[in-house]
Amino acid sequence: MKDRLRSINNIPFVFFLALLLLNDFFLKAVYHNVLTGKLSDVCGLFVFVTFWSAILPGRKQAIIFSTALMFIVWKSPYSQGFIDFFSRTLYPIHRTVDITDLNALLILPIIFFNWPRNIVQLKVNPLLLGFITLFAFCATSVPEPRQKFVQPQYILFKSGIVNFSDSDYPSNYRVYDHDSLIVIGIQEIEIDIHPPIDDDFHKSQILADLDLRLLKEALDREGVSGKLSYYESIRDSLKIHGKTAVTLNLDSVIDELNFKDTRLDGRFRRHSGDQLIIEGTFKNGIEDSTWTFYDRNNQIVARKYFQDGELIRTEQFENSSLIASEDHDIRDDIITKKYFHLALLGVCILLMLTKLISNYRRSQQKDALQLSVLSGMACVFLLPLLVLTIANIISSFIPNAYWTFFGIVREAFLIYVVTAPLFLLVLIFMKLRSPLELIPYILLFSLTVVFIEEWSFLKVIAH
Repeated sequence: MKDRLRSINNIPFVFFLALLLLNDFFLKAVYHNVLTGKLSDVCGLFVFVTFWSAILPGRKQAIIFSTALMFIVWKSPYSQGFIDFFSRTLYPIHRTVDITDLNALLILPIIFFNWPRNIVQLKVNPLLLGFITLFAFCATSVPEPRQKFVQPQYILFKSGIVNFSDSDYPSNYRVYDHDSLIVIGIQEIEIDIHPPIDDDFHKSQILADLDLRLLKEALDREGVSGKLSYYESIRDSLKIHGKTAVTLNLDSVIDELNFKDTRLDGRFRRHSGDQLIIEGTFKNGIEDSTWTFYDRNNQIVARKYFQDGELIRTEQFENSSLIASEDHDIRDDIITKKYFHLALLGVCILLMLTKLISNYRRSQQKDALQLSVLSGMACVFLLPLLVLTIANIISSFIPNAYWTFFGIVREAFLIYVVTAPLFLLVLIFMKLRSPLELIPYILLFSLTVVFIEEWSFLKVIAH
């Protein structure tokens, strides 16, 4: 196996593999446009065909033709049944139906006809490269981010124009026929990117155009794709103008719904026979005012208070008596606290700078610490890692600090690029008297990293 994998140990394969990983874990999350989608297809096809041609030498032609056939089926609506079954029973997977994605198949003739015979081999362990390749295959099928709804969410459309059917993935919703109307109960909806904070403010932004998002997903299954604004005319053709009251009989409960056009607006009640379960109010599809929850004895067990769709307070009851309450931060509160965190970090940075200036003025060249070349190289290599560790420890004490695993990888790379040369300058020019004098520099760089991250995060959530 190791000998077979040596054929992928070359610059073109490693380049396309690195580009595939960079695109799936960074470029898609940041830009999420047509180019990133097409780039993933091209790189994925190149890496897939080249890898399996190395594993099964002599079968390159069969691999290329079978890959092309599978890719065409995968990118067509005919694969949706398999995707739904696989997502329900094994692991959630996803793809977008877009006929223009088939342009990526042009990479296959290039691999077949114009693959150079003598390629410079890299000094990389072939088994490690094979493991990274298999990881890339799995990672490209990671499910898209989704928004879940705790409170019931429904959309009202005219029937007979767009074919809606129950879905478990990528979105989770159920379709109910109601005379000449259809009511769609939504538990989860697919969204474009992972939110910086998964809070009610973000949820309200998703709810603002929930009907368009639902249309987009339903029509994507039929090969129709476009931006959300593309579906506005289709939504207008499905809209029931004015107020509509609907009583929806579910398996074990009854939901009393009030709509304005396509969206919930007004009183909502869920009950089972004479037992009231939930009572609340919607405004333009978003939770509003007070929501009350009851037990089987019709006694209040909880209340939630909403302001413009954001949860501001919860109350817990026992025997209809208040026993606990909690106030919740809305997005404006989080932004205000972020400014306080930045001010505190700024003060700490100034204190570290003051300490460093004081140390420098007291030091003398004759007292400077003498390090060997090997010790200096070890410091330059290890100290950025220490900065990364301390920066993440500091971030762990900051509420709502943004963190992702692949964010850590990017952060580590940037810290090494920036702080390694700085530590080298410190060791050469700053006349350190002992290794302990490196501590203020480490803290300064760590605090600066956290300050930059929090400032960037603030710009995102305040947008």
